[in-house]
Amino acid sequence: MKSPITFSLHIVKYESSHKFFTYGAELILSYDYDTDRQAVKIQARLQITSFFSGAATMILELTGSRLVAPFFGTSLIVWTALIGIIMTSLCIGNWLGGSIADKRPEGKLLGRILIAAAI
Repeated sequence: MKSPITFSLHIVKYESSHKFFTYGAELILSYDYDTDRQAVKIQARLQITSFFSGAATMILELTGSRLVAPFFGTSLIVWTALIGIIMTSLCIGNWLGGSIADKRPEGKLLGRILIAAAI
């Protein structure tokens, strides 16, 4: 994806009245509104997807606590183990997802990964 902001640095040579040359730099900025709109749309979709994925993980965490309660109870140790497993899974998933996204930043691939994780 192309960045909406483009920087350009030019070295400029100025002549002065004393026959000395002064060098300076000009920074030129340009802004592309169409690219910015596309980037905002993609970012909004990713944030919404991340929000609902996190909400689904929270639901599974609470459901998991209800499933293990008849066998192990609802003590602090059970909750700690359950939260630890969920946090470790999120950490591994975010690390793997980030490395895959760095190699192949495609929206279709993200959709396939989410569908596979849901199954």
